[in-house]
Amino acid sequence: MEDSAATVAVAFGLPAVRLELLRALAASGPATVSQLSRAVGWTRNGISTHLAALEAVGAVRHETARVDGSFRPARLYHLERSRVEELAWLMFDAIADDVVPSQALKTVVLR
Repeated sequence: MEDSAATVAVAFGLPAVRLELLRALAASGPATVSQLSRAVGWTRNGISTHLAALEAVGAVRHETARVDGSFRPARLYHLERSRVEELAWLMFDAIADDVVPSQALKTVVLR
């Protein structure tokens, strides 16, 4: 059984590409759709739905900005680290409240 963070996240319903997008933004800072597309190896159209879903829960936000080498303004995506942390705890709580007995949970958290 593999316990990598990515494997666990996918098992609980987070599409792997969304985790890759969050990682790319965490590693490189704000990025355009084209830059993110290259970073995760998906097409621009392929990641747009995932970016919209992440934006809908506040994990990322975008602004329109001029980007070097581009004639038109582009959407520049930013990672909202504090919101991602909050969402991770919400997911943890949702699982823990219904599945893990409170004493076992205390042992895991205090480890």
